[in-house]
Amino acid sequence: MTVENNTAPATLPAPLLTPDVNHKQPQEEKKAEPHALRRKCWGARHSVAFLALFCVILDFMIQTILSVTIVAMVGRRAASQQETVDACPLPDGQNTTEVMEPGEFDWDEKMQGLLQGAMNFGCAIMSLPSGRLVEVYGGKRMLGVILACASVMSLLSPVAARMSIWVLIGLRVLQGVCLGGILPALNTVIVAWFPPEERAKFFAIILTGMNIGTVTSMILAGWLCKLEWLGGWPAPFYVVGAAGLLCSALWYALIYQTPEIHPRICKEEMLYILGGGRRAREDQRKFPWVKFLRSPLVWVQTVTCMGDVFSLYIILTMVPTYLTNIQHFDLRNAGVVAALPYLLSCPVSVCWGLMVGYLTVSRVLTKRRIKQLSTVMGFYVPSLCMVGICLAGCNKDLVVVLLILSVCANSCNFAGIFTTYQDLSPTFCATFMGFTGMFSSITGMIGPVVAGLMINDAQTVGAWRNVFITSAVIYFVSCTLYLAVTPMRQQQWDTPTPPTPCPRPCMFPSPDPAPVKKSQEC
Repeated sequence: MTVENNTAPATLPAPLLTPDVNHKQPQEEKKAEPHALRRKCWGARHSVAFLALFCVILDFMIQTILSVTIVAMVGRRAASQQETVDACPLPDGQNTTEVMEPGEFDWDEKMQGLLQGAMNFGCAIMSLPSGRLVEVYGGKRMLGVILACASVMSLLSPVAARMSIWVLIGLRVLQGVCLGGILPALNTVIVAWFPPEERAKFFAIILTGMNIGTVTSMILAGWLCKLEWLGGWPAPFYVVGAAGLLCSALWYALIYQTPEIHPRICKEEMLYILGGGRRAREDQRKFPWVKFLRSPLVWVQTVTCMGDVFSLYIILTMVPTYLTNIQHFDLRNAGVVAALPYLLSCPVSVCWGLMVGYLTVSRVLTKRRIKQLSTVMGFYVPSLCMVGICLAGCNKDLVVVLLILSVCANSCNFAGIFTTYQDLSPTFCATFMGFTGMFSSITGMIGPVVAGLMINDAQTVGAWRNVFITSAVIYFVSCTLYLAVTPMRQQQWDTPTPPTPCPRPCMFPSPDPAPVKKSQEC
C-alpha cells in the first residue's frame, strides 16, 4: 500500500499536481514519522497518558474507599444460630469474642448494600449528559472539574455519615453524578491525543488505574482505619479527597485540550497524532439519536457492559465483607487480601495491552479476533472462578487464588469491550460511552443491593454461594451475546451527512460529477 501511495502522484497530469504540492509533502513526512517517534522515550501524549492514569486511580479510590471502610464503620455483630451451623470454622487461636467488634453505626446488610450502590445511581443519572457535554466543551476541562467536585464530597463524607445514613447516601449519589463523566471524558482525550493504532494499547494502560486505585484504596483504608490517633475510619476519606484535589489541579494546569494548542509538543509528534485522522476540534454536530437508538450493535454493547458491571461491582464492594465475615480475616488483612487481585491484575493488564498492540501492528490476528479473545478472557474465566469459589467453601487459600485469577482475567476487557466505543463511533464515543454507562451504573447499583437481599442478615456460606452463582451466570450470558456479534466497524450514523445539493445553480458549476471543491460552493 505504501508503494502505491508514493507512486500514484507521478502518474497524474502536472496541472493536477501543482495545487496539491503543499498538501502532499506533509503526508510524506507523516508516513516517515512513526518509526522516528517510536525511538523517542517520552512525548506530550505520554504525559497525557500518565496524568490520565492518575485521574482514573483517584476516580476508583473515591468509588471503592467505602467497601473496606464500611467494615470498620459498622463492625461485626454476634452470629445467629443459622450462621453458626452454616459457617466456616474460626482460625486457630481466635475465639468468638475476638471476632465481635462493635462499630459506630448499626446498619444491616440491606442498608449497607443500598449505600454501596448509591454512587452508581448518580452515575446513571449523569453518564449520558456528561458524555455529550465533554464532546461539546472538551474532555480536558470536564475531567478536571468533576474530579475536584467528587474529591470535595469525599472530604465531607464522615460528617454526612454522622448526620444520617440517608445524608451519606445522598452525598454518594452526588459523587456518582460527578464521577459518571470521568470515562466519557477520557474517551475524548484518547481520540484527541492518540492515533488509532495506539489507542487500544494506551487505553488498556490508562484503565489499569481502575485496579491500581482499587488496590490503593483497599490497603490504605484497612491500614488507616486501625490508626486511632488519626481518627480511625474517617481518615481514608480525608486522604483520598485531598489527593483527588491535588490530581485535578495538576491535570488542569499541565494538560491541553488538543495537540495543536500544546506549547511544548514537537512538530513530528503532532504530525504523527494528526495522521490518525482524528477530529481537529470537538464535534458539535447534532447527535443522531434516532439512528443511534435503532442500531442493534449499540444495544449489544450496552447489555454486555451491564453484565460486566453487575458482577464486577458485587466483587468490588462485597468481597471485603465476605472475607471478614465468612473467611474470618481481620480488617487489615481483609483489605490487603481484597486488594491483592487488583494489585496483580495491573501488570497483567499492561502486558495484555502491549501484547494486543503487537498483535495489531504485526497482523498476527485480526482486530476482531483480538477483541473476541480479550472478551473471552474478561468474562468466561471470571465466570468459572465464581463457580470455583462456591465449590471451594471454607478453603480460604483456594478462594483467594480464584479471586486473583478472576480479577486478573477481567482486566483483559480493557482491550476488549472498552475499545468498542472508539471502533463504532470515534466521533461520538463519549456520548456512546455515557449512554451505556447510564445503564451499566444502574446494574452497578442493583448488584450490591441484590447481594444484600440474598444475604438478608444471614452471613452464611450458602447465602454467599447464591451471590457468586448469580455473578457467574450473568458473566456467561453477557459474554455469549457479545461474541455472537462482536461490534467492530464504524457505524453509518457516526459519519457526517453529505452536503445536500444546492437549491439553486452554483456560481461556478462543476463540469463533471466529481465532488464539489470549496471554490465551487454556492
